[in-house]
Formats: sequence, C-alpha cells, structure tokens
Amino acid sequence: MGYSAKSEEKIRDGKIFASAEEKMKQAGTSYGLKDYSGVMSNLNTALELMLKEKLGIPTTITKIDTANIVEIMIAGKIGPIEHLKEVRKRLFVDAHVKHRGYIPLSNECIHALKAMEDLKKQLERTEIALTEETKDNIYNVV
Repeated sequence: MGYSAKSEEKIRDGKIFASAEEKMKQAGTSYGLKDYSGVMSNLNTALELMLKEKLGIPTTITKIDTANIVEIMIAGKIGPIEHLKEVRKRLFVDAHVKHRGYIPLSNECIHALKAMEDLKKQLERTEIALTEETKDNIYNVV
C-alpha cells in the first residue's frame, strides 16, 4: 500500500495522524464521487497509519495486517475497545472488496466513515502502553 508524496512527507516529519486525516479526507472525496471501494481503501490506509502511530509499529513497514492487530487490541482490552469493535464491524468489508469484487453500499461507507472519525478522536486522546508480550503478538502479525 503506497502512500502519496504528501503522506510520505508527513510521515517523515512524525505527523502520522495528519496523514491519516488526509486519507480520511480522501475517503470523503471518494464518497462524493461514488467510488465506494475507494472510500474503504482510504479508510483502511488511515487505520493503518493510526495504528502505526499509537502502537509504535515502524512506518517503513507497509501493508500491516490491521484486522489482526485490531483483534489483538480488542482481546487484550487495549485502547478504545468499543470504537475498535465498531471499526471492525464497519470497515473490514474491505477484504471482500479486494478479494471478491464486492462493492460496498453507500450506507456502509457512511457507517465506516463515522466509525473511523470516532476512533481517530479516541486514539488521539488515549495513551496506550503495551506489554512486551502484546508488542510481540502485534509484531508477529505485522
């Protein structure tokens, strides 16, 4: 999953959340163009960037397994659990988009956009401390 030049610059400057915000704006633009697969793709990239920031995953590693990382966080009660559950429910339709040609519906995109906006707000306010075991679990699925 390549990042735009603008996102790459923000990542280098340590502004990963700003890059995630940019991806969320791109998702909104995709929604306006009725590119619903693009909405989900941009939101997945935004989630990847947010998780890298909060969990200390190296930004040079691309295409992390966000679904498994979210599962580890939920199981370990790490971070804003209810918001993570909502994102899991709303956003991971993207696997169907990529692998089965499924095109999400407009209302699915709206729910995913809302879930990601809520999660972003919560992650920005939440300090996350990981045990070594949890770090290892996350790094094993990256």
